[in-house]
Amino acid sequence: MDGTKRARAVGAASPPRHSLLDLEPAPESDSDARIGRAPLLIIGVGNPSRGDDAIGPLLLQRLGDELSSSGAGTQGAEDQPLVELLGAYQLQPEHVLDLRGRRRVIIVDAAASGPTPFAVSAVTPDPRRAFSTHSLSPAALAAVHQRLYGDVPPLELLAIRGARFELGDPLTTTAAANLDAAQAWLRALVAALAPDADADNDKGANRARTPREG
Repeated sequence: MDGTKRARAVGAASPPRHSLLDLEPAPESDSDARIGRAPLLIIGVGNPSRGDDAIGPLLLQRLGDELSSSGAGTQGAEDQPLVELLGAYQLQPEHVLDLRGRRRVIIVDAAASGPTPFAVSAVTPDPRRAFSTHSLSPAALAAVHQRLYGDVPPLELLAIRGARFELGDPLTTTAAANLDAAQAWLRALVAALAPDADADNDKGANRARTPREG
């Protein structure tokens, strides 16, 4: 399904969307830092209508609510964003633009197999992994970024174990428990980013935008 849902934690507007043919290498600059682009990008991938495939979007929504209430995603007194949340039904070539200027990128997705409750693994560029003009794997996305810009920001896959993925299925109890565990892991990671986490929490300064179509 086409379309991208976004939830932001005090982030600047993203670059306009283009087709893969429009993507061209850009000269290195610190422009992303100057406009306040968050150093940590978390992408939640999945279809909320397909059972446990909703894990990615649900985790993004939960984390956005926490950031909104606690202010844990802001950076000190200047209220600079530390975290940006991006939801998508699937990864697309255009997402390479969202990777620019990041210090770390985490892709959250449901997994039909693998460790329980979740596994975190580094993503390395590999253009052979599930690439098409409409969707691609994390490794293929990294390969596109490398081809266009010559480098790749630190990219990780947070694979949360699910059980059922049929259309119309509800979230299973197993997936819900695994989701809770992954949320706790991400919460600790985000909290560790802020140098003045306690002060920021008291201020409650961080605001997360309501998910919208992008």
